[in-house]
Amino acid sequence: MESSQDLASRSNLQRANRTESNVKRDGMVSTCVMPVFAFRSRTSLGKVVYLKFCTCDSIPCPQLLSDIELAQIISSPEPEKYRVPIHVGDRRSFTDKSGRNGDLYCITFSRTFYEKRLTTSELYHQFFVCLAVQEVENKHNITVDRSKLRQLRNVAELGEESVWITENRPYVEEISSSTSVKLSPTLGLRLPSPYYEIKRISDNDGGRLLALFRLNGVTDIEEIQLMSSQRRLRLVVPKHYHVDVMLPLQFDATSTEAVFNPKDSTLKAEFRLIQK
Repeated sequence: MESSQDLASRSNLQRANRTESNVKRDGMVSTCVMPVFAFRSRTSLGKVVYLKFCTCDSIPCPQLLSDIELAQIISSPEPEKYRVPIHVGDRRSFTDKSGRNGDLYCITFSRTFYEKRLTTSELYHQFFVCLAVQEVENKHNITVDRSKLRQLRNVAELGEESVWITENRPYVEEISSSTSVKLSPTLGLRLPSPYYEIKRISDNDGGRLLALFRLNGVTDIEEIQLMSSQRRLRLVVPKHYHVDVMLPLQFDATSTEAVFNPKDSTLKAEFRLIQK
């Protein structure tokens, strides 16, 4: 007769097997993964595509940065330093409940990364989806229409998933951020835009750009993420605000001077204009 400890050990083993369910076949290992969210879109040729994002414990977790650290890397000259291990599966045909035919791609990544960052940060969620879409495009030579990306309410409709990997080589492909990554609001940042005002100030040094943001309800400066390039100004306050504007003037992003006043929840940022 088994003791309670033996029963508990066997139960844990069975649960682990159901979670990972590793099965060997012809030098390959099948790993069951957990679907967490999915998107539907179309390619540039009009073909319906489904992107299913899944997690597992086999893929290593990247470095867990804060939102501010990630924002700084995105806007830095070397964003490729931040690497995210993922696996992009093969294309397979799929028909949804409406009878719509399309191609399904499974993107697998670290469960820890998902739980500790993607579920808590809108910036991380959008950043990762952008990178994953690019990796699918690169691997399968397609172009996904980002303007048509729609998150599905029920990821379970896309079925269960198994990832087959080769035993004699790593199956994890590393992707990294690049200057071509565009963080589009259609990917997840559906936050209201705050009241803001941007104006040019003339002076003897060629002029400055002054940006004022009224962030009602925000009291902690650590929540505010301000990113800039020569013409682009982007502000993200998770769970509060998001604004992304392209300006007709070029400014020096390295000259940013920003001050937040918690008393009236106002962010003031100044940039030195670039003279042509």
